[in-house]
Amino acid sequence: MQHFRFLGQLPTFDVVARLHKHSVDFDADGMLVLRNAEGVELPLFQQWKSLKRLLRTACATIKSAAAFGEILVDRLDPGVVTDWSRDASSDFYTLCVPLVTNPQVQMFARNESIILVQGALIGHDTLVQHCHANWSTDPAYVLFFQVEKPPQADVPDV
Repeated sequence: MQHFRFLGQLPTFDVVARLHKHSVDFDADGMLVLRNAEGVELPLFQQWKSLKRLLRTACATIKSAAAFGEILVDRLDPGVVTDWSRDASSDFYTLCVPLVTNPQVQMFARNESIILVQGALIGHDTLVQHCHANWSTDPAYVLFFQVEKPPQADVPDV
């Protein structure tokens, strides 16, 4: 079973240019939360026009008009491997877009791994154990966002 799906390639130059201006806004865990799990958009996100354009392009690429869940940028410092985790909710699709990366930045899910390529729109199965690693000497930045899954159609009993 595939836990990662390449869905398209997105232009990230404008987002990365603005990202560097906000390096001081990351919390101690390396997270820049832009829309929290309760759906509250932080002022930084409301003003970040290039990121909003990127998210609209991502949604057009996957043909989704669904509502967003959480939106954040994760900074992976050099040598960092995140803890294995699994999301409990299946109400959202989790997508990621590497913004600043290199060939030594990887994502793992069970027995699969991928190298994160800048601008790649990746569907990510977060219901299985997964983690991220930055084996390089430079920080990496990955945009993660959730898109609400469409409601399931009623299936008649057979």
